[in-house]
Amino acid sequence: MANYGLADFFFKLIIADYTLELGENLVSSQTGAGQINVSSLGPRLWRGSITIVQNAHNTISQQLALVRNVQNAGNYFIFTPKKFAAPQSGVSLSGYSPVTVSPVAGYTLTMSGFPPNYPLTTGDYFSYVHATTHRMHQIAADAVADASGVVTVTLVNPIRTNAIPANGLACTFLPARFTARYVPGSLQTGRVLPGHGEAFTFDYVQSMVNI
Repeated sequence: MANYGLADFFFKLIIADYTLELGENLVSSQTGAGQINVSSLGPRLWRGSITIVQNAHNTISQQLALVRNVQNAGNYFIFTPKKFAAPQSGVSLSGYSPVTVSPVAGYTLTMSGFPPNYPLTTGDYFSYVHATTHRMHQIAADAVADASGVVTVTLVNPIRTNAIPANGLACTFLPARFTARYVPGSLQTGRVLPGHGEAFTFDYVQSMVNI
């Protein structure tokens, strides 16, 4: 089993475009009275697809080798949402180290260690490591740290009861990331043409357990 860091896999990919979505993992039912009941089946996992740009034959061969390697059972890689991996405010966190404060299950999380009055924006991403995997959350509403650098944020994807991070756990904003796996059967290779190799795509999904 191997867990490839950003420099070992993701940052080596020549990406044309990618998609990133947060799976719903919901089930719904309708009662005789017309009420719609919706229940969660489990954690919401980040997932999407990556397209590698068409390129010279040798370059496409190298890119395919990278992906074929993570196809192997037991291999994982770290994904970061390019273009969205830093807080939108643009205010530097240099010299500061945000950490979790007494985390509990649910849609809120308190963090400390920010600059005074540091702004967090709806849509910002951050991550931490829990049970050996990187977990990425997205902020659902604007929030501002107080004068002591403490802020409570609302989360798009909640902290689950069986996955509460430790108190004082480091939170990463630049870049936020999560542990992912290749989705079996998803690789769609392009044609090999006389002058170049065509673009190809594959799917990925977040993994909360390394086995």
